[in-house]
Amino acid sequence: MQTVSPTELKDLIDNRKVILFDIRSEDEFAAEHIPGAVLLPGDQIDENLCMIIGDKDPVFYCSSGIRTKNAAPTIETAGIGSPKILSGGLNAWRDSGMPVIAATGGGVMSIPRQVQLIVGVMIFLLSAWILSGPQEVAYATMAIGAGLAFAGLTGTCALARLIMLMPWNRSSD
Repeated sequence: MQTVSPTELKDLIDNRKVILFDIRSEDEFAAEHIPGAVLLPGDQIDENLCMIIGDKDPVFYCSSGIRTKNAAPTIETAGIGSPKILSGGLNAWRDSGMPVIAATGGGVMSIPRQVQLIVGVMIFLLSAWILSGPQEVAYATMAIGAGLAFAGLTGTCALARLIMLMPWNRSSD
């Protein structure tokens, strides 16, 4: 798959030659996205996408480009002609000074960032506690590591599911 830089994508958008797909989660899209982008979570990419694209060139992006590169085989299998990836994703787009649509009035962190923050604080505090003497705390640290490994292997995260239930992560609908 061909990659395009933020400036190349801006030219394509200005010339109305592309349809832009954001493959991140609904929460991430709601928090911030490129103007004109269509939300298409990565797990929803299939051969029916060809009907939506029409005569436009599809460009896919995520936050940093990693998820988009991981989705490349699925995109190619779907039979989408000449798909492109935004190099560096939304981060590169924003860093290039390009416009973004951002949520107003809150600034709740995305679920993945909340998970990273909580796990980081837990590991830090448990590590500090281990240094003070009790070896039993090592088991809690090992459990956190096992949970992260399980999440990485299976693509599911119990902590993320729990965080999604918190009141600040619920929509006001």
